[in-house]
Amino acid sequence: MSLERFFHQLADDGAPDSSAERLIQHGLSGLSSAYGWGALRNRRRYESGAKIPLRLTAPVIAIGNISLGGTGKTPVTIWMARWLRQQGLRPAILSRGYRRQKENALTVVHDGERLLAGPQEGGDEPVLMARELADVPVLACSERARSGAEAIARYGANVLLLDDGFQHHRLARDLNVVLIDATKPLPRMRVFPRGTLREPLAALSRAHVFLQTRWSDNLSSAQENAAFLSQRHPETPLLACRFDPVEVRWLAADRREPVASALAGRRVIAACGVGHPEGFRRTLESTGAQVVALKACGDHAKYTTEDLAFWEEERLRLAADAVLVTEKDAVKLTGGAAGDLPESLASLSIAMRFATPEMEERLASVVQRALAPYAHPQPERSTPDE
Repeated sequence: MSLERFFHQLADDGAPDSSAERLIQHGLSGLSSAYGWGALRNRRRYESGAKIPLRLTAPVIAIGNISLGGTGKTPVTIWMARWLRQQGLRPAILSRGYRRQKENALTVVHDGERLLAGPQEGGDEPVLMARELADVPVLACSERARSGAEAIARYGANVLLLDDGFQHHRLARDLNVVLIDATKPLPRMRVFPRGTLREPLAALSRAHVFLQTRWSDNLSSAQENAAFLSQRHPETPLLACRFDPVEVRWLAADRREPVASALAGRRVIAACGVGHPEGFRRTLESTGAQVVALKACGDHAKYTTEDLAFWEEERLRLAADAVLVTEKDAVKLTGGAAGDLPESLASLSIAMRFATPEMEERLASVVQRALAPYAHPQPERSTPDE
């Protein structure tokens, strides 16, 4: 059993199989107390005024979570950037660019017109967002105030999206959108390393809106979370969304195909380096594909030609039709570093969908209220005679 799988088996409400595992859980609980105290101490420095968060001249919307692993921040950030563009605003995305070569460096991944950096320099998620949006500046830097000031001065950004920013206290924000993984029951989650929480559940009081992602994957857990949040934070809007598969891209030929014709009834291997591999499996299964194996490589994994060769060997051994990866994995695989790509390798594109149209309208209303104090003028519209 891998260390990562071992951790997730024992994390949160995981049931130990032996006395040794129970002893490990007990030891991790002590470490969790220290970890949670450290997170609380860091936050209290800003809440008490001992440290003053930096405030920029443009509003800041943070999209983050309270747990380790993937909750869907990237597709939600992409949706938010597109919505802001539709309102006539000029958003820019500020990302850390986790596991890129120099996380402290300020790297312009996209300037709003063209892609300027690859995944090694800019990070896999920033490059994915830049490719998907194509008209929104994306900057990677561990110091978000620095990249935010650059986005405002250099690209005229008048609203900033702080990707994975719920715990980034150094930059003042106007709205905290907190994503909750609906497949994991909040009341039974523990602080790292005993569990998968980044900070104690009390930190949810900083949220301005909750968005339960993958709500339809586990309705029982989603309902448990909704009851918990409604009781603890009755004034905070609670919304829900899912991630629908929309397209398959065959990477070697850069050919795109509708999901139904590409995957329905096909045997596939799911290979991914994301924080929620089981979520990727379920998304693939929702297309009608039969997932014969899941190859979880660890979040932000870097791939080699050996990985590609192993996947192809497994595909042949299991008589699978294709190997499917996520869009985030495809960003790294199509950069040339992994060598020639097998024709059987494809990525799955997804899109965020709200549970109901009313929820989308409610989030839009919350965002508009947060932006109102900045009073952005509406862009001038030309008349037919101009």
